[in-house]
Amino acid sequence: MVVVTINYRLNDFGYLVLNNTGEPTNGNYGLSDQVTALAWVQANIKAFGGDPSLVTIFGQSAGAGSVRALLSSPPASGLFSAAILQSSLSLTSYTHYLSTDQEIIMQTNTILNKTGCASGNGADELACLRAYNASGLLTIGTTASQVVVDGTYITSNESSFNGTGHVNKVPLLIGNMRDDGAP
Repeated sequence: MVVVTINYRLNDFGYLVLNNTGEPTNGNYGLSDQVTALAWVQANIKAFGGDPSLVTIFGQSAGAGSVRALLSSPPASGLFSAAILQSSLSLTSYTHYLSTDQEIIMQTNTILNKTGCASGNGADELACLRAYNASGLLTIGTTASQVVVDGTYITSNESSFNGTGHVNKVPLLIGNMRDDGAP
C-alpha cells in the first residue's frame, strides 16, 4: 500500500464565497485542491509503486465530509476507485448554496466587516482580503468552512445515491465513531 496525504486550503482560505469579483471565488478552493491532488496521484503514483486504478480515498469526521464531497464532484470522476467515510455527519445533504444562501451571505458580510474589507465592490473586497494579515483572518471569530453548491465542483444540494444526480460510483465503506461532532 502506498499512502499519499495531501494539503488543501481550509476555512476562509478554502471556502469563503465572494460575489461579483470578476474572478472565480466560488468558495470551493479546498475541494478544488483535493481534486488537483487526486489528478496528481493519477499522473504520478506509478513512480511510487502505486496503481492509479486502485486509488482509495478516505477520511474521518471533516475528512469524511471531504470524501462525501468528492463522491458528488463531477471533476473528481475517474480520479479514485473506492472511498471510505468514517463519521460523515451527513452522508447526503449540503446545506449551503452559492450566492443565495442567507447563511453564506451573513458569514461573508461578517468576515468583510470584521476585516474592514466591506466595500460593496467584490474586486475591491477580494484585493483587501488578499492584503489582510493571514494570521489575523484566522482570529476574527467567523470562518467559512463548508463546501457550497457552486455548479462546478458541487452541482446539487444532495448526494443522490439513487441514480437521480451525479455521484462517482465506487465501492464504499462507511462507519461511524461514537460522539463524532459532539462538543
